[in-house]
Amino acid sequence: MPPDSKVRRVTSLRVEREQEAAARRRARWRAGTAIGGVLAAVLGLLLLAGGRPVPPGRSAYDAGTTDPVAAAVPVLAGFAEQTRGLLFRQPPVVLVVDPVQFERATAEAAVPAAGDRGATLRALALPVRPAPEPRPPVRYSPSRKAVLVRQGTPIDAYARVRLVHELTHALQDQAFGLAGPAAKVAADADRARALDALVDGDATRVELAYLATLPAGEQAAVRARRSAVVRSYLQLERAFPVTAGPDFVAALVRRGGNAAVDAAFARPPTSTAQVIDPAAYEAGVEPLGVRAPAGEGRRVDAGTLGRFGLAALVTGGQRVLNAGAAGRWLGDSYGTFASGAGVCTYANIVVADTEAREQLVRDLARWVGARGGRAAVVRSADRGVRLRSCT
Repeated sequence: MPPDSKVRRVTSLRVEREQEAAARRRARWRAGTAIGGVLAAVLGLLLLAGGRPVPPGRSAYDAGTTDPVAAAVPVLAGFAEQTRGLLFRQPPVVLVVDPVQFERATAEAAVPAAGDRGATLRALALPVRPAPEPRPPVRYSPSRKAVLVRQGTPIDAYARVRLVHELTHALQDQAFGLAGPAAKVAADADRARALDALVDGDATRVELAYLATLPAGEQAAVRARRSAVVRSYLQLERAFPVTAGPDFVAALVRRGGNAAVDAAFARPPTSTAQVIDPAAYEAGVEPLGVRAPAGEGRRVDAGTLGRFGLAALVTGGQRVLNAGAAGRWLGDSYGTFASGAGVCTYANIVVADTEAREQLVRDLARWVGARGGRAAVVRSADRGVRLRSCT
């Protein structure tokens, strides 16, 4: 081959290699541009969805967003995770719903009692007519696995505090499950109250921790909306989980931090006596098994009054603590029966000793006197009291 042909051949190969390298560079540039575009689009979607990284624990949301709920939730969910020591397994769902859907979901969230609790309250002359009080505008729905916000609710300090509370319920549900335990205790009023005290006490603890991060003026405004005076049995029952519950959970935290609270979800308290006296729960002191009383007619309800119910009976539904011998309750069982003559509740109650029994008889004397012959209390064995009350 002539020398000039060899030179042309070498030159041609060099040009081809340079062209091939240039082509590879252009391909890499186009791929990088495409990937960058995808990442930019994803980032834009995250920003629009309120999913951008937000440091937890701040007390304010991004007022610049067009959706204040979407802006507040990442901050508040992060605070709940950080305070509670748990992580969401899936991002929490928060839905804004109209008032009709909100009320329907609120009604669905209530676990129905196995018996007619209203009949028992009427037979015991405890007020059953609910006092008018506003519902919080935020609620977690275990059936929908979502936190619901009533449409039109301003996302002010009060709403954010409520969001922290309900997001904590969502966190509990993902970690431990809420519906199953609630269904297991629905047949017994006192066990149901004790479980509610654990669940709501835990969420209230996180809520109060968040409230403490707010400016003093916002804290005062929130506390003013949350304060309520107990005037009836139903108000006392509604208040119990968020008043006695946080103290119970605080005692667990002092002993073993969040791990102790986690353990309590695996072994919930079985009586309101354990909630009121956390040392009894920690020591494994269980209520005494008491034989169910006999009655006349068709049984419509049964369960346990518990320390809460006995204290409410002694005080006319006004308080749980400082309620005489109710504080020395060890166990009870009641049954409510309907017949042609009306509805009657019968209860067997056991207290700590004979002295406590005599005190309980005195404590109930005024209630018996006010019933006009429709109630009676008699001594039973050394530590027992047998009660009958009819409509």
